[in-house]
Amino acid sequence: MEQRVAQLAGALARHEGIGEGDRIASLGQNTPELLELLFACARLGAILVPLSARMPAPELEVVLANTEPVALLAENAFAQTAREAGSALELKVIPFETLPALLEHAPERPWDSERALRTLAISAPAMTKALISHPRWEATDLSSLRCVITGSTIVREDALTRWFQRGVCVLQDDGLTEAMLVVAIVPREGAHRLRATAGRPVPHCRVRIAAPDGSPVQSGEVGEVLVQGPTVMPEYWRNPDATSDAFHADGWLRTGDAGSFDAEGMLSIVDRIKEVIIVGSLQRVSRRCPVGAGGLPGDRGIRRGGTPGRRPRRGAGRVRGAAATRDDERRQRQGPVRGAARRVQAPAGRDLHRCPAAQCDRQGPGGRASVAALSRRAHRTTTGRGRCRRACQ
Repeated sequence: MEQRVAQLAGALARHEGIGEGDRIASLGQNTPELLELLFACARLGAILVPLSARMPAPELEVVLANTEPVALLAENAFAQTAREAGSALELKVIPFETLPALLEHAPERPWDSERALRTLAISAPAMTKALISHPRWEATDLSSLRCVITGSTIVREDALTRWFQRGVCVLQDDGLTEAMLVVAIVPREGAHRLRATAGRPVPHCRVRIAAPDGSPVQSGEVGEVLVQGPTVMPEYWRNPDATSDAFHADGWLRTGDAGSFDAEGMLSIVDRIKEVIIVGSLQRVSRRCPVGAGGLPGDRGIRRGGTPGRRPRRGAGRVRGAAATRDDERRQRQGPVRGAARRVQAPAGRDLHRCPAAQCDRQGPGGRASVAALSRRAHRTTTGRGRCRRACQ
């Protein structure tokens, strides 16, 4: 690997003029070569900007305009998208295959579970579930696999059980990019007993559970998970408003997770507070997708939904087509629209939810909770019935 990193760093410096302080964007699938690119950039003093392969060109263009890379490396399959995204910035697109180091060592990529699951596997819950659902799961030799780490969201029991049945230790963790990925992890010696928790906070990372105003809550009570320590980011890149929203006044980072601590000091994640759509192993902030799905004449509210049983694909998570208007409501009432937005059928100016419990703290005027209130603090409704599903029911 040292030799390949050196070759790639030399190729970037000699042939592309990459140097200290430059940013290099990369668009393609997840491959081992990305690690070589990461360390080659570090050797040159450059910064790697990995782009999501599921993003369409207009969203990539926003990221590129914000990060201002000097070049964009793209796999052949993504070359056209890369050119579209970089055209407005007159960004140079470099095909991966033209770099001598990558061309020389480019591997074949057939599925090889024995090779992939060698000693340690770290994957999102969706990927963990996909592995145990693979046709070769039962026949795969897992004897060398010491541990699987999964988490950073709510993990279902069925994503863990079959690993334990095969004699593989599974550790759930919790974390986020803003805090160097891992905030808490289950200790290995209690992996099976503590499998439903996210474990203890890691060294140099302080974690507490807080009420909406930042004040502490009682042990066992659910609140927002806050993090503080040297592993926490100082700020978002060129985004002071987002930085201000992410931190409480006392300097603790808001994770957007709802959780609690038990008597053993184990953290459990029970819900999300921030509106995030998980597509495969990626997270998409709901306000970012789609662009232009609201605010049109006659637009009176929108609900996003997915199609059960389909695997994520490039472009998944976006709402296709324009937002429905008043004239479309008759067709929308006939049932869900596959692959498109489905309108919430509510007369203009009327709230979408009424809570039958007087003590519900998310009520709006007249006992109705606003749409904004419904999207915050895990206050959900049963589709089409308007019943409050919180404990206040």
